[in-house]
Amino acid sequence: MNRLSFDDPRDRLLGRSLLRQAEAIPDQDFLLADDERWSYGRVNELANAMARGFHELGVRRGDTVCLLMESSPAYVWTTLGL
Repeated sequence: MNRLSFDDPRDRLLGRSLLRQAEAIPDQDFLLADDERWSYGRVNELANAMARGFHELGVRRGDTVCLLMESSPAYVWTTLGL
């Protein structure tokens, strides 16, 4: 297990924590659902793609976004992207 230091309050943000884990242990499992696995690196890529997509749609920091999704792996990286 890779342990993160949270001495700096900025490191307590989920996106930053995911990025640091994706850099340190990119191939380690982050998310398991049924018989599928997503690594830290892949989830970070998917979250970044969602963030870019929302940005292209005009979503900015501080905006309110409502998600109507089933509980699924895609919900995880969509939320992290926001």
